[in-house]
Amino acid sequence: LIRLTHYSDHPQLYKAQNIKSAPYGEDSVLVAWERIPAESPEKNSTWFAVVNKNGTVEKAPEEVKDLDKFYNSDDFFTFPNGDIGWITGTSDYKLKLYRLKPKS
Repeated sequence: LIRLTHYSDHPQLYKAQNIKSAPYGEDSVLVAWERIPAESPEKNSTWFAVVNKNGTVEKAPEEVKDLDKFYNSDDFFTFPNGDIGWITGTSDYKLKLYRLKPKS
């Protein structure tokens, strides 16, 4: 068992919420979260990272700017071909399906 207890560049400045994960490729996990600045909570952002089965960060956390916010109630799932997906509601009351393709 590998325990990742904290991964943040400045824990006193940010907090994470709506943390999600899904299998990614053969031996990794995609981790996604919403990063909330302590000083400006309304300026949240969406971040992704990839961690392997040994707990090693394979792809450093990266902000993804062109996504609608995902919520705590949104579930990530894996398509039969290995793609990762989730469905979320948008600000204009529509449903949106996201689909990410794992690395080769």
